Amino acid sequence: MKLTNDKILVLIVVILIALSLILPKRFFLNPIKGVVMIAVSPVQRVVYKASSSVYDFFSIMTKISQLAKENNELKSERDKLLADKTSLLEAEKENETLRDQLNFQKKSPFQLVPGEIIAKDASNIQNSFTINVGSSSNIREDMPVISSGMLVGKISEVHYNSSKVLLITNPNSVVNAMLQDSRAYGLVKGELGYGLIMDSIPQETKINVGDLVITSGLGGTFPKGLLLGEVSEIISKQGEIFQSAELKPTLDFSQLELVFIITGGG
Repeated sequence: MKLTNDKILVLIVVILIALSLILPKRFFLNPIKGVVMIAVSPVQRVVYKASSSVYDFFSIMTKISQLAKENNELKSERDKLLADKTSLLEAEKENETLRDQLNFQKKSPFQLVPGEIIAKDASNIQNSFTINVGSSSNIREDMPVISSGMLVGKISEVHYNSSKVLLITNPNSVVNAMLQDSRAYGLVKGELGYGLIMDSIPQETKINVGDLVITSGLGGTFPKGLLLGEVSEIISKQGEIFQSAELKPTLDFSQLELVFIITGGG
């Protein structure tokens, strides 16, 4: 018997119905599922890649934020350590300065009152500074101000808790002095910019570069023997009665922090 197309179609339908009755449903669903998965898998891959890229982006941003936070914390810790180190070094430096000055105070033949510099002449024209002691500490005008046996200047103004110090480098300052070796007398005057010059030295006096100049004690304002500086240049002109010498101050006035006022003794 010859099968027509219609008969073949009916036969296939009958076979499928029979199989559906015999075989479990999952047998038929799996192929259908497979066909669907094949159809949608390209879309899944695109969606997965997109979601993966978004996840990677936010993950990187999170890590960057964490690194920035850690970096700021490290910087803060470094700054704190640096500040602590600076404070320790400053305390050590201050203690060293105080020890030196206290030792000098104990050995000094003078009665001394310590004074801390609290203000300086910023213009460097007046060559003066202010200290934190005044009349309440029995400080008076014209008292000598020293540092480790070297003359700094004298008290020019006194207030209750502060005083002004006129440096020996001030152009208005004049100090009776002498050359330590030759014992020749002269006058040491201040010059702008922390300079010193010794005038009125007898022409016959032999002066050498490096000679030390000290206070002579004449005039009564400054005690004898305080160091002023050393000769850096000799100025001698023929026919003149006196010669002069430029001095290099022994003290670095710009670095001073603590001084002593001579209130008696000596």
